Amino acid sequence: CQNYSNDHLRKVEKGSDLIVMSPYKLLILIVLPIFISCMRSSTTLKNGDLLFFKPQESVMEQAISSSTGEGFVHVAIVEVDEGKCIWVIDATPQKGVGRIPLKKKLSEEKGEDVYVYRLRDTSGLGASVRKAKSLVGKSYDWHFSQDNDQYYCSELVCVCYTRPDSKRIFSNSPMNFLDKDGQLPVFWKELFENLDIPVPQGQDGTNPEDLSHSSELINTGIRP
Repeated sequence: CQNYSNDHLRKVEKGSDLIVMSPYKLLILIVLPIFISCMRSSTTLKNGDLLFFKPQESVMEQAISSSTGEGFVHVAIVEVDEGKCIWVIDATPQKGVGRIPLKKKLSEEKGEDVYVYRLRDTSGLGASVRKAKSLVGKSYDWHFSQDNDQYYCSELVCVCYTRPDSKRIFSNSPMNFLDKDGQLPVFWKELFENLDIPVPQGQDGTNPEDLSHSSELINTGIRP
């Protein structure tokens, strides 16, 4: 094939028409939409913000909702990178700890209600986000244990969000898996039976609904 210098024009054939385009213009057309897409949300979302999600129709989310109240069932971390592109870091049953673009995350949630919360004191949040990013690839914590190097969504937040003195920002509380009638939902019953472990009822842990009520957070009113 023939090599072209930067002074040559690139010819792009489209249908029966011939479009003449320089390599520089072609690069701009490719990069500019991505750049604009990244910039649109950076004026509202900030590095270290937390996204709280209302339940969808999944069996697990319904089980979480029945055990923790009719509130949030998932929480995710916002990362705004140096190029102002926005990413979401979270722990999900499907992928473990992962990192994907915000728009892809929102499209996967299929219209699920999402609310943006922000820490009152944002000092040290850069380190918290970097810590979360370093855990990408870790497994989802089906055991809801605090010491197995696996993470469920709110556990990931609690582990990563620390002050400059390494003290955790969010405290744990006793976990509850029972519904409002004191019964164990079928999902939890089958899960822990399959894992062959006792239900960790009352053990130290966290959940998105309790986390959203922390005095360390404010609801920004932003809907991404």
